[in-house]
Amino acid sequence: MQNLLFFMLLFFLKSSTVSAESFNLNIYFRFDDQETMNLSENEKYLQIKASSVWEDSFGDFGIADCLGYMTVSINSGTKFHAYCEGENQNNDKFWLKFFRNSEDMDAGTGISSYINGTGKYKKFIGIQCPYAVKYYKDRAFFKQKCKLDTEY
Repeated sequence: MQNLLFFMLLFFLKSSTVSAESFNLNIYFRFDDQETMNLSENEKYLQIKASSVWEDSFGDFGIADCLGYMTVSINSGTKFHAYCEGENQNNDKFWLKFFRNSEDMDAGTGISSYINGTGKYKKFIGIQCPYAVKYYKDRAFFKQKCKLDTEY
């Protein structure tokens, strides 16, 4: 079921047409460090540090470093909250906040928000975008699609 939901979301993100310009961001994470605390038989807390490379639909590419936490419960699912600092090939930076609350740990959907930016990313501040993520071992694959109301 989780894979079906993930692929349906990806299909929606790829095939939807919008009147405003869209901006796509693909991030490929590698988890550098993870601390886990078992809260009970059914629940655990994880602190995560990750590094990544990314590319976007405007032809930019770069790196990002992220810090976050996740709680995983058999009863209530997964809650994920993280912050990332990204930098493109021209040294423009952006800061993203991620939030996800889903029944599944291996895949899910959430909302990302641009909380700060320099250079071209100043115009992104305040934009919220849906994302889909899929985990595999110590990696994660992330796809975000934003609707932009003004020209960037």
